[in-house]
Amino acid sequence: MDESAQRFRSHFQIVISLLSLHAQYEESASRPDFLKKLRMRMALMAETFPLAIAAPEQKARPGETLEAIAKIVAGVYEPRNAWECELAVGDIAIDPPTLATLGQIFAEFLSNLYSRPLPANAPNRIVAKVSADAAGRIALSVRDANFTPDGPVEPVDLLTSRIILELARSLGGEARFDGRYIYDARLIFPKRGPGG
Repeated sequence: MDESAQRFRSHFQIVISLLSLHAQYEESASRPDFLKKLRMRMALMAETFPLAIAAPEQKARPGETLEAIAKIVAGVYEPRNAWECELAVGDIAIDPPTLATLGQIFAEFLSNLYSRPLPANAPNRIVAKVSADAAGRIALSVRDANFTPDGPVEPVDLLTSRIILELARSLGGEARFDGRYIYDARLIFPKRGPGG
């Protein structure tokens, strides 16, 4: 089996695993939110498919991909454009399969913020940033601009938590996220391949 076929197979296995996870958690989930999450995740798999099967030797700038993903998530959760997502991307390049996974994690972080009740009389702003840290690792942070660390925190749902942790592990990285609506999240993973 050639490399592109193997990457296609791997991406398809992720789709199957995702559907299987949804089937396991369906009974304990809120049905409207569950269906939105499923719709978003399937749209994301379609959006990231070309990246997932691309040769890892290639490099891609994450800005355009993450902007497209933000639009997909907003289309599912916020058709009224009640939230504003500010995305800052440093001068970095990532191999396409890694970017596909990064995009899926970004969507999980973002969708949980978009699904929360809107705060009254406060700017509904999300600040997202992709950068390289001092150790040369890639870092993604997504934060509600109104987040206060001493506020009440509810646990994130098990399905979202499991998906984020599995995707982070597939990158050889780690994710930190707090609260049901993931008010403040960070993903860190090592660069891959020559030149990062």
